Amino acid sequence: FFRTMATTTHDYLHKIEALVILDNEGKRVFSKYYTPTYNTFTKQCAFEKTLFNKTSAKKDSLAASESGDIAVFDGHTVVFRFEEEVYFYVVGPADENEVVILQILSCFHDTLSQLLRNNLERKSLLESYELMILTLDEMIDDGIILETNSANVVKEVQPHSSGDRDTPLTALHTMAKIVKQNL
Repeated sequence: FFRTMATTTHDYLHKIEALVILDNEGKRVFSKYYTPTYNTFTKQCAFEKTLFNKTSAKKDSLAASESGDIAVFDGHTVVFRFEEEVYFYVVGPADENEVVILQILSCFHDTLSQLLRNNLERKSLLESYELMILTLDEMIDDGIILETNSANVVKEVQPHSSGDRDTPLTALHTMAKIVKQNL
C-alpha cells in the first residue's frame, strides 16, 4: 500500500532525468543524472555521444542558439542550446512538458550567465564547477523541479560565488595546515 502511494504522490511533480553540458567536441564539462537508466559512466558517455551527434548538426539553427531547441529520441525529451563553445542539455521523460524543460534550461543558463558575468566558456565553467553544482541543487532535488526563476536561484547562490570566499582549493590548503599542526 505505502509503496503504491509513494509512487503516485509524486506523479504530478515535474521531473528531469539529467542535465548535461558538453563542449564543442562532445566531451563532458558537467553532468548530473537523476535516473537509474544511466547509472554507469559507460552508459552516460554513450548517451552523451549519441546526444551530441544528434544535436550538433543543429548548431547553425538560430532557435538552438537563442532560446533552445527540442529533440525527441531514445525515449527522452531533450531541450538544448549552445553558447560559445558549450552545449547545454536538459533531458526529461518522453511525457514531460517541453515548456517546463525549457524553463529549467533557461533558468540554469541565465543563472550561470549572471554569476559568471556572461562568460560561459568551457574554461570558465570548469573553474566555477562548484557554482554549477550549487545552482543545480537550488533548482532540482532528485530530479524533481523545485525552482525555475533565475533571480531566486542567483539570490541563493551568489553569496557563495564571491572571490574572497573559500574555494575548494583554499579549503584543502586550510585542512592541510590544520592536519600538520595536529601531528
